[in-house]
Amino acid sequence: MPDSRRGPAPRFKVSAISGSRDTVDIKLLERAARHHATRMTTWDDLPTGDHHDRARDLKRSGIILPPDLPPRADSSYGERAFQSMLLDAALTLFPDGPVTLFIDEAGQARSRPEAAERMAWASLSERLWNEIAQYEGPGHTQRREASARVTTASLPASVSLDAQVDIVHGFAWQALTPHGAVLDWTIHDNGTGNPQALMMSPTRLLDDLHWGEKVMNASGRRDVSLLRRAWDRNVLHVIERERGRT
Repeated sequence: MPDSRRGPAPRFKVSAISGSRDTVDIKLLERAARHHATRMTTWDDLPTGDHHDRARDLKRSGIILPPDLPPRADSSYGERAFQSMLLDAALTLFPDGPVTLFIDEAGQARSRPEAAERMAWASLSERLWNEIAQYEGPGHTQRREASARVTTASLPASVSLDAQVDIVHGFAWQALTPHGAVLDWTIHDNGTGNPQALMMSPTRLLDDLHWGEKVMNASGRRDVSLLRRAWDRNVLHVIERERGRT
């Protein structure tokens, strides 16, 4: 199997989150909370476990949306929502002093330290999965239908964190968002040379009517094979690009 420093990532695992209408909300929020190294609360006030012990390994996070979003979706999870959450997070973390917000080279608003940014993305993730849970509740789903696809993929340790983020974004733009899928992602690295991307996608697509058609094959063999190939292409592309810069 190829080494992640030299070729395609060796681990690419896809699974589904499913359950009854009475349990799917806590399952979705629990997994999202683990990914974002925090604690979340469901729409009906059920808390998840506290995952702050994973915060040291959490390096980056974000939510990638389809292009040409309807206004409501953009205001709920897009740049405007992120800016608002970012300011709230910065004021929460640093109530006694000024916080510097700035625009990075990619045009994204950030704060120093980036803990505020991670908190903002976690808040948007909590909002996203609570809304999905309500769609998946009574009247919307039957027992055992998949509500989310969860992907765990190794990242090449030989490239920078920014390059690892580029892999995740390239994967989403090629394989997910053009079809209306949303990707909630985090990058974790515990320092052992095996950084990983943890990614969650609702099985409902985001369309002009907001959450619409449900994609049933959340972890079907053919779909996983297509996703794996898209991931490997982006890993190889970024590795070759980084080699060309040295």
